[in-house]
Amino acid sequence: MSIDRPPAAIAEALAMPFILGMALGLTIGRFLGGLHIGVPLGLALVAVFAVLRRGLIALAR
Repeated sequence: MSIDRPPAAIAEALAMPFILGMALGLTIGRFLGGLHIGVPLGLALVAVFAVLRRGLIALAR
């Protein structure tokens, strides 16, 4: 993420990766044993989805 972007644009760019990552992480964590597995897994997936999104946008330019 670029620092020269306004905070609203950064939040907008990370909204979908956050929603998808946490939803999948919590769902998988529920099957694997609970929140103590789901939350870290969800945060890791948020990072993965954010990097993938950034890469796809870079390819489009």
